[in-house]
Amino acid sequence: MQTKNIKTAALLLCFFLFLNRTAYSQTRMGIQAGLNAAYVQVTNGTSAVSGSIFRPGIGLLADIPLVSKIYLRPALAYSRKGFRQDHSWFAGRDNQLRVAASYIEMPLPLVYKQELGPGKLLVGAGPYIAYGTGGRWSTKYDITEEDIVLSENHGRVIFKKDITEGGFNNYLYGQPWDYGASFLLGYEFLKRFWLQAGFQLGTADLKRMYSGKERDGTLQNREGSISVGVYF
Repeated sequence: MQTKNIKTAALLLCFFLFLNRTAYSQTRMGIQAGLNAAYVQVTNGTSAVSGSIFRPGIGLLADIPLVSKIYLRPALAYSRKGFRQDHSWFAGRDNQLRVAASYIEMPLPLVYKQELGPGKLLVGAGPYIAYGTGGRWSTKYDITEEDIVLSENHGRVIFKKDITEGGFNNYLYGQPWDYGASFLLGYEFLKRFWLQAGFQLGTADLKRMYSGKERDGTLQNREGSISVGVYF
């Protein structure tokens, strides 16, 4: 737990040091909130995607002009990634599993702004990095085996590198660090508001090891979002 808090604090410190070095008079700060649709993509010989979960997200961002019409928009956000799955190995047959994993994330997109009508069209792309801090899982029914209740229908989500470190009543989501590419399309209006749709394509393999040995396949986060924001 202490190591997790240190890493989260370091991520926050890097974010604000970055803003301090790059900010100047034309930089604007803002806040945005919206709804995320998250799922995972699993490959193991074949590729498959899970069902989606829908959770709110919120974050702060800076709008930093670089050159004509090009802006850097670093953000620090709280989001919930995860998935929904029927008939899972964890919950059993005829049971639905929902996993909502909490992340602190930092997208770093470059955004092109083009005058369009009374506002501006926003088109952007760039990398993101995120760190998993916890979360909750739930199932429709208690988890049972031959009428024996093995677990209640809810518990904690944890992040570890090895599946043997899971512990009772915990769902081990995967390795804590996530990263990938982010894309956005939006519209800025009335000089201080914007509406934005986004997508994150995780490239980090979150797959857990087993007793220190690599397992086959990959596990990667995917997330779509729609949000509204306002500059301070």
